[in-house]
Amino acid sequence: MRERSGNIPIFLVGNKSDLKETIGETINYDKIIRKVNEHNLIGYIETSALKDKNVVQLFKNLSLGALFDLKPRLGEIDINDHFRFKILLIGDAARQVDPITGGGLTHCLEGGKIAGETIGKAIDSQDFSKECLSEYEALWKEAFGKKIKRNYMVKEILLDMEDKTLNMLADSLKDFKFEEISTLGLIKALVLKHPTLLMKLRPLMKVTKDS
Repeated sequence: MRERSGNIPIFLVGNKSDLKETIGETINYDKIIRKVNEHNLIGYIETSALKDKNVVQLFKNLSLGALFDLKPRLGEIDINDHFRFKILLIGDAARQVDPITGGGLTHCLEGGKIAGETIGKAIDSQDFSKECLSEYEALWKEAFGKKIKRNYMVKEILLDMEDKTLNMLADSLKDFKFEEISTLGLIKALVLKHPTLLMKLRPLMKVTKDS
């Protein structure tokens, strides 16, 4: 197939991955990596039409491969990072969005700066390996990744609250003048106006303290 297809991107596909639930794991990943390398394939992906798993993702990957003329990176079959195929993802594409507000412009700008610096280093050294580009992933998570994770936990806590509690929260913030908008500042404002909320807001306080 490779000989007849030229440079057309080809994926090795493990279909019916849902059968793992009944027959267990039967795949030899070392053998898969050897096949990917031997036949110059883009990568490996497991799909299941029954479970609707990775079917759309497969076609997205193939489209990217054709659009950007992507070349395989030998021995790499993981598609879950943000630097796959020598493409760095930023902003919404990298899930750098605040889970509470839905905003992402600031994160996008900061992530873009980090991505640019990483690309600059890669060009200077002519090193586009996973080890080099993975620096971007580590740096953006260090810069604002913890904040995104914390706000996701805050959002989940708020979603579990009753309407009455949420109404009290809104009333607490009505006339409060914030020196700065922060999770800790919000909690202080809420408890000052409605001390009875202290127990319900303890999970929020713990999340803020841990982060």
